[in-house]
Amino acid sequence: MPRFYFRNAVAILTPTLVTAYFVFIWRYHLQISGPVLFGPRGGLLIFYSWFVISTLGLNITKHGMEGVEAAMLMEPPWAAENAMQLMAHCEHSWSGPAGWIALAKSAILYWTRKQQNTAWPSKTWSCLALLSVSAFVAIPISGLCMEPSDGYVLSDEQAYVVGKTYDNFNVRLGDDPIIRATIAWMTTSTTTAWADLYARCSPYPESSPTHPEYASP
Repeated sequence: MPRFYFRNAVAILTPTLVTAYFVFIWRYHLQISGPVLFGPRGGLLIFYSWFVISTLGLNITKHGMEGVEAAMLMEPPWAAENAMQLMAHCEHSWSGPAGWIALAKSAILYWTRKQQNTAWPSKTWSCLALLSVSAFVAIPISGLCMEPSDGYVLSDEQAYVVGKTYDNFNVRLGDDPIIRATIAWMTTSTTTAWADLYARCSPYPESSPTHPEYASP
C-alpha cells in the first residue's frame, strides 16, 4: 500500500509554520505600548504577507487533510458506519460552508422533531469539519488585531528637530504683539487688547522718566 509522506508532512508542518509566523508578528510587531507608535521596519509588508500566507496555508492544509481523510477511514475507530456516511466523504463536504450548513440544518430539523431519520456524519467527517471551521474562523479574526498606521522606526540618520532652541527660546517675532492684539480684539477683548499692544510696542517702559505719559511732580 502506498504511503503519502508528502501529504503527511504538509498536514503537520503547514499549521505549525503559520501559527509560528503569527506568534512572530504578535511578539515583534503588535506588542507596542505607550502613546508613541514605535516598532521595527517592514510593518506594512508584514500586514499584507499575513493574509497571503494564511490564505495559502488554509488551502494547503485542506490538501493535507484530504490525504489524512483516506487514512482515517481505513481505521476501524474512524471508519464510516454506513453507505450514507461514506458518501458524505466523496466531495470533501467537511471542508466548506456548504457541508457545515447542511449539517446544521439537519441538526435543527432533528432537534425540532420535524425529521427523525437523520443521517449523521462519521467521526472522521466531524473531526475534519471542526478543524476546517477553526481555521476558517481564526484567520479573519486574527486580521482584526492588525491595523496599518503611521509611526516611527529605528533609523541610523540623525533626527531633524524643528522648534525653539536655547538661544532663541525667548525671541519674539516683530509682528507677534500685533497678531495677539488683533486676535484679542476679534474676541471682543478690545480694551485689554489695545493696552497690551501699546505696552508691547512702546519703546519706553511704563512709569519711567522718558515715557511720554510720565508726569514729574
